[in-house]
Amino acid sequence: MIKKLRFALILRYITKKIDNNKFLIFSHYNADKKEDFDGFDCWLAHFENEKQIVVVRPRALQDIVLNFNLERDYKLIKNYVE
Repeated sequence: MIKKLRFALILRYITKKIDNNKFLIFSHYNADKKEDFDGFDCWLAHFENEKQIVVVRPRALQDIVLNFNLERDYKLIKNYVE
């Protein structure tokens, strides 16, 4: 339930299509707030198509890493982006 709620609140995101219905998603948390604490959470999500992202809940959702750090966490997404 928390994952679904957290995902539904995404306002800004970056996505990369991995497969027919699989997407790598970086959600920018606190992007709309005037706080020093913001960053990206990384998810692997299944949707029928890209237009459904943030409009409907994903058919499947997996955390890759919360508070993504490129230097530390690139190895977790390397297979999806290279």
